[in-house]
Amino acid sequence: MRGLLVCLLVALSIICANADFVEDMSQETLFPLKQAAKRSLANKIFQENQKNSNLASVEPLSSSLTTDLTSIDAPPSEYYLISINLGYNSLPSGISQIPKVKDIMSVGGLKVILVKTDQSRDAVLQELRAAGYFNYQVEKSYQHTLHTQPTLDRLDQATLPLDNSYTSIGEGAGVHLYIVDSGILGSHEQFNGRYVLDFVAPGQNATPCNFHGSWVASAAAGETMGPASQSTIHDLHVGMVELECAFYTSTAISALSWIYENGTLPGVINLSWQGPGNSVLDAVIGQLYSLGYFIVTAAGNAGSPTAACLNSPARAPFALSVGAIDETDSIAYFSNYGDCIDIWARGTDVPGADVTGDTDYTVASGTSVAAPVVSGLAAVYYSLFHYSVSSQITIELQQSSVYGQVLGMASDLSNNRLASIYWYQTGVSVPTTPTGESSLLRVFD
Repeated sequence: MRGLLVCLLVALSIICANADFVEDMSQETLFPLKQAAKRSLANKIFQENQKNSNLASVEPLSSSLTTDLTSIDAPPSEYYLISINLGYNSLPSGISQIPKVKDIMSVGGLKVILVKTDQSRDAVLQELRAAGYFNYQVEKSYQHTLHTQPTLDRLDQATLPLDNSYTSIGEGAGVHLYIVDSGILGSHEQFNGRYVLDFVAPGQNATPCNFHGSWVASAAAGETMGPASQSTIHDLHVGMVELECAFYTSTAISALSWIYENGTLPGVINLSWQGPGNSVLDAVIGQLYSLGYFIVTAAGNAGSPTAACLNSPARAPFALSVGAIDETDSIAYFSNYGDCIDIWARGTDVPGADVTGDTDYTVASGTSVAAPVVSGLAAVYYSLFHYSVSSQITIELQQSSVYGQVLGMASDLSNNRLASIYWYQTGVSVPTTPTGESSLLRVFD
């Protein structure tokens, strides 16, 4: 219904909710150094939407698409996601009955069609083009693997050594944390009646397929382990047992679509996983951001200076990418780094909730656990300041961070920022960059 309401407000409704998304891209702010890389992607999405809007206005979606998809008759082995900005509220009749169409998902003004075929992406594009339909993005549905409380102690002081204590400035009451992951053991003592099961991948059951989701959830909102210890924890279980808890892009988009249609604001979405760059997933994240959700993602564990700029969701213009530091404040050996990292948090040897029992714990490392620390902190800021716009949380995270503390990168880089509540806790003035200039840039100059 949200997408339909926005459509009523947009003249001719060519892009529906995506019209608000494009406008939002020109107004909101993100972390600075990432802009050089992310601005290019944002501009590409913007230009593609503009082109698609013009094409749709003169050549709307034709029923020939039905024939087009039916003609994909090779033995199915690959899944492709086709993202469509509709100029009206329904797809051609009968499209859901086409054998190759496995699912149709709605996220605001986007329709995402899951097609199963062994054709290449280029072949699918050619089929669509031959049908006279151009308003699309086509991406393969990749398989995603989940990579695997010093985090709290590091949040409330500017420098080392740690003092083995944590003084909270808030607990995230009234905020909803959406964990899109391998499933959560909701009965664990860390979650204390704040757990809600929202989504389970098709063919799976509610039982977590490994510890990852519970570990991530406790880092964000555990009773004694996460900053947002009073936030509601929402479980979106995408892990698939037959894939050893990995999952496909299409499953993740189904979960995100569920949040768009059924979620509650204020809300923070945590994505502690990565996969190849996917423009459809990036666009879905943009829709959620424009609605008011704050999206946090792990930077990835390839130890690469470029991977975060190439992979989704880390590269998505409206996802905050979190890198991992170790106990010395150095970049963890496994963490991706470079221009597309927005902020840093502790990600080594972190204890968290396990799935073997309600009082069991495990210790692991990864950018997967650095991300939910920031997600939990975002929930705290939502609760404290009652913001309704996602960009305000970005500003709070940046202004409260400790600048120049991360070792292994130049101290004067604008993304050398360690997630922290120190400045709010102590009342000390927030320091500026060495040049004194603002480090906030708009998506479009």
